[in-house]
Amino acid sequence: MRRRGIPLLFAWLLVVGLLGACAVPQVEEQGAASSPRIESMIKMGDVHLREGRFRQAMKLYLEAEKLAPEDPELKFRIGLVYADYYKRLEDAERYYKQAIQLRKNYSEAYNNLGHVYLRQRRWDDAIAMFEKALDNLFYRTPEKAYYNMAVAYRNKGDDEKALEYYQMALELKPQFVPLYVEVGLFHRERGESLKALEMFQRARYILEKNLPSKGATKERKEEYRALLAMVCYHQGVSYARLRRFDEAREALQKALLTAPHKEQQELIQKELKALPASK
Repeated sequence: MRRRGIPLLFAWLLVVGLLGACAVPQVEEQGAASSPRIESMIKMGDVHLREGRFRQAMKLYLEAEKLAPEDPELKFRIGLVYADYYKRLEDAERYYKQAIQLRKNYSEAYNNLGHVYLRQRRWDDAIAMFEKALDNLFYRTPEKAYYNMAVAYRNKGDDEKALEYYQMALELKPQFVPLYVEVGLFHRERGESLKALEMFQRARYILEKNLPSKGATKERKEEYRALLAMVCYHQGVSYARLRRFDEAREALQKALLTAPHKEQQELIQKELKALPASK
């Protein structure tokens, strides 16, 4: 499998933000559970999960499952915890399949099962699941399946198909910056520097037009700065590859001023020093 050289410093932003990952449960969703006790257990489990206490979440989900063994959303939640927190992919596969058996058009479960297959490098099986997810006209987040289809096809070596599905995801999520970065890196790996630059320029435009609100938390502002630094960094690298060094320097200096972390700053400074001296 081909891997592009994304600096580890920035890769985490893609992993955190990108669509392709899995669908997560919504607190307001309720499945077959009917008693207040079961609903309370599920909601509390969801709170634990959102706050990173996955062991407590799993304990509550498993207890609730004993009381509501035919609830597809409980099966889904258990599959999610097995896949994303315990890394027990076979158990996750089993629970996602149970969720699908209980709800035939459960697109979120099809998507997550496909994501399990991606992690197992079962590309064709993954694609089949994403297609199943997209068969449902009422699927609320089809961009996730389109993105995952692109990942599967890239790993199969079919870049044209991958690009087709990336574009479908972008059409549905035109303001989602990390996806522009992903597509930009895709073009850059193919030697398509101008197309890559266009993606990074769009990402920067979106970010600079959508500043965090005045009431945003410190963490949200830092996340924004790190994302903008990443985008400007890749924009600068693309300009440099096109030998547009003055524009590369401007983008990299913007990245340096914005980057909230020392490791980011060091990486950007290294790229700046590699540029030819301005005339």
